[in-house]
Amino acid sequence: MSNRIRRQLMNTASPGSTAKLTPKQLQHVRVKAANGEVTLSGSVSTPNEKREIEARVKEMRGVSGVKNQLTIKGAGSTTDNTPTTSK
Repeated sequence: MSNRIRRQLMNTASPGSTAKLTPKQLQHVRVKAANGEVTLSGSVSTPNEKREIEARVKEMRGVSGVKNQLTIKGAGSTTDNTPTTSK
């Protein structure tokens, strides 16, 4: 399921968006999936990328919850690096 999720992130745009994520944007993102629960870890460049990846994964068939542990590269104390869990 983890490989399928990575492929879908690169090949589909999220609802309300026509932009697709590039391999460069996902190069430091790790995806683990078990029993419909997906854990995202690694780093991304912007808070928007972090939110976008989580939103896209939540919309995927078979996903019942997302634990977002992505961090923002070079983030200081003003950037939200707080892990989130959503269903």
